[in-house]
Amino acid sequence: MSSYLYWSLTHLSLSSWPSRLRNIVRATKQHALNLAKFVSIYKALLVIQKRVNGGVQRAADTFIAGLIGGYFVFGDRNAVNEQVSGPSE
Repeated sequence: MSSYLYWSLTHLSLSSWPSRLRNIVRATKQHALNLAKFVSIYKALLVIQKRVNGGVQRAADTFIAGLIGGYFVFGDRNAVNEQVSGPSE
């Protein structure tokens, strides 16, 4: 069970079930959109880097694509990203 689902089912006793389900669906949708954005940026950057390098993928290409994709997608401060990144102090 995901940690958000577990937390919302155990700690939100004051809210109704429909409210809990809306929150779960909203968080799931946000997470899915974040993953889709990341994969799109990551794959596009891999293709671009490969073309620039004459059709050869270098060892650092995946790291660079992941770094840039992660920055643009998971750098946003929202509830889902904060959960994925862990607590900030």
